Amino acid sequence: MPPDMLRYLLVSYGLAALIGGGAGLIGQGPGTLGFVVLGAVMMWTPAVGAWAAQRARGEALVEPLALRPVLNRWLLVAALAPLGLAVLTTAFQLLMPGVRFNPDPANILGRVAGALTPEQLAEVGAKLSELPVHPYLLSLVQAVGAGVTVNALFAFGEEVGWRGYMARALAGRGFWSVSLLTGVAWGLWHAPVILQGYNYPQHPILGVPLFAVFCVLLSPLHTLARERGGSVWHAAVLHGTFNAAAGIPLLVVEGGDDLTTGVVGLPGLMSLVVANGLIWIWRRAEGASAAQ
Repeated sequence: MPPDMLRYLLVSYGLAALIGGGAGLIGQGPGTLGFVVLGAVMMWTPAVGAWAAQRARGEALVEPLALRPVLNRWLLVAALAPLGLAVLTTAFQLLMPGVRFNPDPANILGRVAGALTPEQLAEVGAKLSELPVHPYLLSLVQAVGAGVTVNALFAFGEEVGWRGYMARALAGRGFWSVSLLTGVAWGLWHAPVILQGYNYPQHPILGVPLFAVFCVLLSPLHTLARERGGSVWHAAVLHGTFNAAAGIPLLVVEGGDDLTTGVVGLPGLMSLVVANGLIWIWRRAEGASAAQ
């Protein structure tokens, strides 16, 4: 392993363990404000790792890692692709044992009942009843708004490392190899918070390898956005919108658990397999056209 890559991983993983693991040590687990704040800080540790690695190479950050924004149609693709994945995940959930379709807005209240007071629940219920469209549809629109703004800013911290530094360091290995290696590193980097119940509250141990598989399957879409868009910001918008849309499939189902529902559960993995199949077919057809 090249010294600068080793430095990148040591800094990124070391800081993630210190911040993410430290949150649990001070009693700030998933669901607490402290965990949200420290999690947002942790998202910038790959950027620090990339800075350390680039400094070791004697190179700058911005130009070599394509950190300047580029406006093109791939920004729109990056913003909308997660919505398709959310809808596809919603459908795949209905194939899971014990998961039932329930579009009643009251179902949403049941999911947040433990986190709100009776007065807050009543207020949320009243607002849901006044919505002109179903919360599922409204959430799809809101996900784009959040994904291209505040979520993209935080996701950018991660993407400086994963689709900035690592994409450059692994250049020449091929699209799928780069996606695989980046996906493994990206997924295991989350281990300090996954072990605390983040994403998989019912299966924190199994969640570590499962989330690594999830990131491997999600990585090609990010690699494609970065490759075709020409900037790390495309991957950041995709990442941010995906995070914003992650809870949408849960709005219209009941039953199941963290393995049989949601974008990080089996339904999400199935939707990503479909997405990767489409990417493979498209790239293969594109290569065949270029060869003619």
